Amino acid sequence: SFSTTHIPKNQTAQKAYEKMKLAAELKKILGIGEASNKHAGRVLVLDGADVVGHRVVERLIAAEYGDVRVGMRSLQKIEETTGVQLVPFVWEDEDTYTTALKDVKTVFVTTPIKPSDWDKHFPNFLKACTANKVKRIVKMSFYHSIRSKSERASHDDGFHDIPFVHKHALCDGDLILHKQFNVTLLFASHLMSNKFRYGVERNALKDNHEFYGASCGKGVNYVSPNDVADVAVKAIFEKAHKRQTYTLTGPAAITDEEVAKLLSEQLGTKITYVEKPLKFFDTDTASLEKIKATGLEEENFPKGDIKKVVGRNAETFEEYLKAKERMSPIEQEALSWAAPVKEVEGVTPEKEEEKEEEIETLQTDVTPEKEKETEEIEPTETVEVEVAEKKVQEEVEVEVAEKKEHEDVTPQKARPAVEAQ
Repeated sequence: SFSTTHIPKNQTAQKAYEKMKLAAELKKILGIGEASNKHAGRVLVLDGADVVGHRVVERLIAAEYGDVRVGMRSLQKIEETTGVQLVPFVWEDEDTYTTALKDVKTVFVTTPIKPSDWDKHFPNFLKACTANKVKRIVKMSFYHSIRSKSERASHDDGFHDIPFVHKHALCDGDLILHKQFNVTLLFASHLMSNKFRYGVERNALKDNHEFYGASCGKGVNYVSPNDVADVAVKAIFEKAHKRQTYTLTGPAAITDEEVAKLLSEQLGTKITYVEKPLKFFDTDTASLEKIKATGLEEENFPKGDIKKVVGRNAETFEEYLKAKERMSPIEQEALSWAAPVKEVEGVTPEKEEEKEEEIETLQTDVTPEKEKETEEIEPTETVEVEVAEKKVQEEVEVEVAEKKEHEDVTPQKARPAVEAQ
């Protein structure tokens, strides 16, 4: 038992002990053991730079799983220190598939951001998986991309009007038809990290400390990428999840205004939510915002399967923001743009706000009459200062002249004056 093991005093040994303890805990939590290792085999994560993909890789490294390959559009130098094998993987470059999939038994596929037409390449990717004898595919998808015929007929929620959701639906359907794969589909709702992930949101946070939406004050069901990653790892290693689908949502709906407040509290600086018209956004985002504004996610959104799979409740938005050590470089960079409030001893943000209000009040109290009085006073004061300076200058000049006259009186000039007396 790790709890009764003596903790070494040496700092290096201490770190090694903590790493070993964390690895043991993660293996237990994530279901990683000898049997599951054989079941999963070599694991390929696509794309390792994605917010969920990054977390899956980090979990596997921390749990000391030694057979991990990561496909990325742009490679990073982490292979030497982690033992993880990095390979190029580009959806539109199908030549990269063979190298990435060589000797791979399990593939985890995140939601691709680039290219926009990744779905056109998905059928050929599945062919490459078949050719390389891949046995297991865990794919991240979007909420409700696939529904039963009866469900579609009875309840049209508008999700299939969103182009990228429709793309996922076609790819998910194609994947399920490939019976040679043990498939697990993860239907995730809006990721909490979306505020830091996409261009328009990232730029707004960087330039103006704002994020945009069109949710009209309705609650949105955001899910933590930490939860999605942990479910993915469980699905990779445990046989019980083969040919299963899971809906992954947050614990409750939350408004974007409430998200802005949480961001402000956690980052130590004011972050503002700004409501924008739908035409401000691209087609996919506008379609999602339109659904948010219906309030659908406040009323009928399911609780999800996170607790069922990982044995704990889904993370709140606040818990996600506090878990900075699990964030991807994309998120960490975005959060660093929000400069913290400068703390002055004895001065709280509330007092600073009161002081700003007081200054604004004083500025407001300056009427045109008072401004005129000030303008009239300033010239008089200037004249008085100039007169005083002139007087001092004259006194200095007189003093200098007298001193000079005294110095000019030599002994020869002084004697006749004495004899005359």
